[in-house]
Amino acid sequence: MKKFLFVCDFDGTISTEDFYKKMMRKYMPEKETTGYVDFKAGKIQDIVFLNDIFNNVNLDEIVLDEDILSLSLDDSFKALIQEVHRLQGDLIVLSAGCEYYIKKIFEHHHLYNIPIYSNKGLYLNKGMHITPDTASPFYSERYGIDKEKVVKHFKEAYDFLFYAGDSGPDFLASLHADVRFGKDQLINIYIEHNTSYIPFKSFTEIIPLLKTYL
Repeated sequence: MKKFLFVCDFDGTISTEDFYKKMMRKYMPEKETTGYVDFKAGKIQDIVFLNDIFNNVNLDEIVLDEDILSLSLDDSFKALIQEVHRLQGDLIVLSAGCEYYIKKIFEHHHLYNIPIYSNKGLYLNKGMHITPDTASPFYSERYGIDKEKVVKHFKEAYDFLFYAGDSGPDFLASLHADVRFGKDQLINIYIEHNTSYIPFKSFTEIIPLLKTYL
């Protein structure tokens, strides 16, 4: 059996919705027709837009934590982890969001020892601040972390790579995987670029497929 790695996006892939969308809708819905439109049109860098949302939620830390922990996950994510490990593979989470909330959510759901490659962050002045590591070899000015660089790094260490994601930042990174699982916006990008992929809505659809590639 080949040594393999399953690379998995967080927001909208492991979680059922993007955390920034949840916070924008709840605390600053006016941005859905202003800043969000410019962000999607590429006029605002991802890291700048996310920080505009998270910096300005104006919440006590305990309230922010309540919002973080209320973000729901795909119920079958834990089963995916178990199947990857049963097949003697590794799994990492690769996110252009922020490990600040991902770590809290994983701990809340008793998900331990999962390597997370994401932007660092902290609570400050009633908001969450994403603080990318500019000295990292994976640094991206636009996203904070360059997913493609991370995947290329791991590709050298594994015989086989799976990638699961849902949006634009996942596209280039996923091209280095042997098998791509896509959902939501990422499906349209794959179709536009005539790229092979397997559509999914839940990890329950992915789990039985893993062993067929190994």
